[in-house]
Amino acid sequence: MAVTNEHQRRMLAALAEIVGAEKLATLLSAQS
Repeated sequence: MAVTNEHQRRMLAALAEIVGAEKLATLLSAQS
């Protein structure tokens, strides 16, 4: 089952959004 570049790109983008959101939440809670 081959994973296309498009699918891989979407997975990475979704993962980056999740990680970015978590980091942002951590930074915000640390500042307050």
